[in-house]
Amino acid sequence: LIGERLGGLVWVQQQCGVHKPFIRTIERILRRPGLSPGKVAILCGGPDWPTSVLAGILRLSVVQMELGTAPIIFFVAPFCLSGSFYIMRGTGADTWTKASNLMFTITVAVCLGLYSLMAWAWQTEFDKCYEEVSRPMAQYVHLDWMDYRSKQIHDRASILWRDLPKLIKAGYLIATMGLTALAHCFFWEMTAFFNDVDVTMEFGDVIWYGADGICKPAGLIGSVVLIFCCLCVVSCQLWQNLHSRALVQALRHELAEEENPWKEARLRSISAEEQRLQEERRQQKQQDVNGRSLDTGAGVESTVLGVSLAQVRLDGIGEATPRSEVRLQPKDWQTDFGQDSISLSEAKFTSASRRASKGISKNDPSLLRSTQSSRRCPEALLGLSSLFSCFPTVANARATGAAA
Repeated sequence: LIGERLGGLVWVQQQCGVHKPFIRTIERILRRPGLSPGKVAILCGGPDWPTSVLAGILRLSVVQMELGTAPIIFFVAPFCLSGSFYIMRGTGADTWTKASNLMFTITVAVCLGLYSLMAWAWQTEFDKCYEEVSRPMAQYVHLDWMDYRSKQIHDRASILWRDLPKLIKAGYLIATMGLTALAHCFFWEMTAFFNDVDVTMEFGDVIWYGADGICKPAGLIGSVVLIFCCLCVVSCQLWQNLHSRALVQALRHELAEEENPWKEARLRSISAEEQRLQEERRQQKQQDVNGRSLDTGAGVESTVLGVSLAQVRLDGIGEATPRSEVRLQPKDWQTDFGQDSISLSEAKFTSASRRASKGISKNDPSLLRSTQSSRRCPEALLGLSSLFSCFPTVANARATGAAA
């Protein structure tokens, strides 16, 4: 009712900062369907009215916001009970005093827990999606332009202290010193200005002013001084706005000519950034696909103990095998060693690996040891054990071929 109507105004969106990383991170948390710790912490632990209006400005789902606000009962219950038990302390029973203190402690603990969880959720989401929430977007170009224009006007139209008249300087100094002094007096000597009030007394019995009233004479004087100091500050700000109005109008007209070129340049930079991110995502996706292919062994050159089978030249047995012919294929395959045949369930050696293995004698000691040990291995390790047994024999074949 309020947030969505206000959200249609551009200056409201700028003041709320819907295009800035802080609010964009909150928006990402609140847009998640269902219940999440961060969503519940923001909706239940944040200020009631500002949080609700912000949800309307961001065009968030009413149903999802109501769902995320449902756990507020765990915060409201001890808070209401602490007030109820505090009123019951007037009955004289010590139990109500203890119960009131307990409920107040629980309320403070729940409040601190929500604030801590809110900060943790925001920081976690910000670290996770930093590039997403911090990069400029085409839909926020006008808001970015308004920020740029405001900064230019503020930097070029600001009035320095030396430019202020003496009367304005005096008023500003009196206001700041008076507000500071009153803040210390009200904090350290509250009873000298105001009396305590019993919340259980009837409204008609309240005495507002006097020695026995809520506001003592000193409190009335302090309130008048407080109002005067605030008026001095407001007067200084009004004088500054009136004095710089002409310069601000001139700067707005000057910057209006730069608006379209600035937005076009901004859109080009945003488009280039999006293309860069898409290219990075495409490369990352390709790397993930290659990584999965490497894990399954499909189309990847087989390497055992850092030695590629395609690089092994079997002198005296056969010619070197092209690199593309020696690989693991995800099919049913079998490796034959003479009369000793070992069946494997998931892969198959091809080309020179198979031809070389057929030339190996079944009486080779290393092969027999490997075969005997592999029968005791699980089926998943059977082929790897047999493959390792090939290397001593292949090395012997190289030496025999070289000697010949």
